[in-house]
Amino acid sequence: MLCADFLRLLLPIVGLLALPAVAQTGEQVDHGRVTRDGKEWNYTIRRLPPASFPVLPPAIRQELERRQCLIPQTYQAKAPENVVAGEFREKGVKSWAVLCSSGGMSTLLVFGSDSLGQPEELKTRNDAETTVPQVISPGLGFAWGIETVHPKRIRSFALNKDHYDHDGVEDAILTHGSSIHYYQLGKWTLLEGED
Repeated sequence: MLCADFLRLLLPIVGLLALPAVAQTGEQVDHGRVTRDGKEWNYTIRRLPPASFPVLPPAIRQELERRQCLIPQTYQAKAPENVVAGEFREKGVKSWAVLCSSGGMSTLLVFGSDSLGQPEELKTRNDAETTVPQVISPGLGFAWGIETVHPKRIRSFALNKDHYDHDGVEDAILTHGSSIHYYQLGKWTLLEGED
């Protein structure tokens, strides 16, 4: 009788320990289907909560949570990605760029040095449409990624090299070319990146 009572108490605890990692970390993995060129494809999109990025300033993390953002991860991700810091608006002033996925759409947000202010929205894409065939696994995987691109690299392929003194936000679909969002003269411009 004592053993049965003990097992009855232990089973809920064991059940909690057996929950998948997704539930314990707040990670979300979505599966769906999309039609491309008349063919049906399965896709997988993995997203992480803002709390997975401890480097984010608390005010930015809170704004992302308020917007119900999850951070989409490319199918090649080996560590949390799509949250980057840089001097995106001016030299010497740190800012942040984040891909925010909410309601099946991802938006490239840039938070200026005033992290309490509203971020700028540079581009929005449908998550399912931002998938490509995975190299190792069958089906499609999320492929939109962002990176900090430093002025030296921008100058290596830009036409007017003198105008680039701070970072840009590189925006790429894996296996495709990239573009660079660069802030100058009070607005965001789009530069062609490297292939």
